[in-house]
Amino acid sequence: MRSGAQDEAYLKLYDEQADSVFRFAYFKLLDRDRAEEVTQEAFVRTWEYLQAGKPVENLRAFVYRVANNIIVDQFRKKRELSLDALRDEGFDAGFEPLVGTDLQMDVAAVRKVIDSLDAKYRDAVLLRHVNGISVKEIAVILGVSENVASVRIHRGIEKLRLLMPEDVTGRKKELPESDTQ
Repeated sequence: MRSGAQDEAYLKLYDEQADSVFRFAYFKLLDRDRAEEVTQEAFVRTWEYLQAGKPVENLRAFVYRVANNIIVDQFRKKRELSLDALRDEGFDAGFEPLVGTDLQMDVAAVRKVIDSLDAKYRDAVLLRHVNGISVKEIAVILGVSENVASVRIHRGIEKLRLLMPEDVTGRKKELPESDTQ
């Protein structure tokens, strides 16, 4: 049976994490509409799970795990439509226009390098450094141990350092330290 405290925890989770879950989905899907759908579906499924009286130890990690599972299911269903094939056909990821050409070039260069990372490293780095998720929660979201999550973050940052030594203007890239606390 649900409690009022559990309802409040869910509402607080939605208020605090909806934008973050959307960013997580958007970075994986590169499609604003699909990312919104995944975000909504993840919160609906989380709510239904809680309504069924099933316990959840960490709501934040749980909703990310649900979102990740929805994304994986979508990729499995549409395996024949590869992202590379869509890009070759002129697919636009839908980035909103940014002020300044230099910034647009920087964002495009960073996005290209991030996209080139192996998915297991990319997901861990994005969860940690874009969404600010703890290593413990990343482990739950990805279904791995904390040690594996920490190693993936560290290796992902190291690979980014190798792939992106300088940006398009020749300045050294400032990447976050591989803190895994």
